[in-house]
Amino acid sequence: MLLVIGDSHSVIWGGRLVLTDRDQRSLFPNIAIHYLGAPLAYNLIVDTDGVVAPGKWGVEVLKRVKEAGGATAVCLCFGEIDVRMRAVKTALESGISLTESVQGIADRLVAFCDLLRRECAHPIFVAAPIPSPHGKAWDSYFPSYGSEKERNEATRLFAQYMSAKSRELKSFHVISIFDRLVDCTLKTRSEFYADDIHLNTLGLDLVVGEFRRIVDESRLSLPDYWDPGGIFDKPVGRDVSKEITFKLDTTDQTNTVMIDIGYGAFPLTLKLLDLKFDAPRLRVSLSGGLSTKRMAVIREYEVVASPDRRLDFAVEFPANYSCRFLQVAFEASIKVSLDDIRLEAKSLLRQ
Repeated sequence: MLLVIGDSHSVIWGGRLVLTDRDQRSLFPNIAIHYLGAPLAYNLIVDTDGVVAPGKWGVEVLKRVKEAGGATAVCLCFGEIDVRMRAVKTALESGISLTESVQGIADRLVAFCDLLRRECAHPIFVAAPIPSPHGKAWDSYFPSYGSEKERNEATRLFAQYMSAKSRELKSFHVISIFDRLVDCTLKTRSEFYADDIHLNTLGLDLVVGEFRRIVDESRLSLPDYWDPGGIFDKPVGRDVSKEITFKLDTTDQTNTVMIDIGYGAFPLTLKLLDLKFDAPRLRVSLSGGLSTKRMAVIREYEVVASPDRRLDFAVEFPANYSCRFLQVAFEASIKVSLDDIRLEAKSLLRQ
């Protein structure tokens, strides 16, 4: 089991997108994601007159590693927020070089790796921070300082310094894909990003490739944590709501919701969230089919309104019923609206 612990950049290691996926658990059974929120590398340690001890986040990481069963390696995702918020700002405020500013941050991460090494017999990996695009990654709580090129140069120096320390100390390994995320002018290559700051699965492919290269180069006896065969299992119910498209069509003659799952599926339950209608009762007909031209009625219902004329309406499908398209038809004379749709279907994916 690979334990990936740290900030929001840890989530993509499990194949998930942190800002859009409701379920942020790893898709891969041999990877466990411990997303801590927005921790700073600076707070991994406390340095009192040269005596180094675990800081706020260092204590939490050590606790997670100690409690995790079956771990074979640990990866730390820290430093991106520090670099984006503090590296350029400190250099400008203090009149020091960007190299000095970056090393002040990186040395605290190196020091924590030394503490972790004493408590952990497993290989330790550090996910080096990734570049951030121009005008992006702005958050009033975690503001970016410096231009895109200045921030990306700070990120480059951080990865470079951590890699040098890794070779010197031989107590941790650095996973850096920085060079593949920028062009020769230090402009961030947006095709590898899911949003303003986090990698997409194309970016994950680069991470996986570099991780495998480091493992081979270091001759580490570790499993392939991203074996795609590991994400499949026996059929289970899975929320496929993000994979569907739907359209509510309300006219004088039509009052329907048409749902396209996108492929032949075995739906289990359908939920219409925050369904509102202007009547004491509402007749509902559910139809399905593999083609919109060959739809057949599955079930019909009469829904009784709640006191505020809004409710979550749930439908269960017959055993082993299959379709691609679903249509929910309401009485044409009654005005209807809904907030969202949830669909659960059988799946061979673990999650």
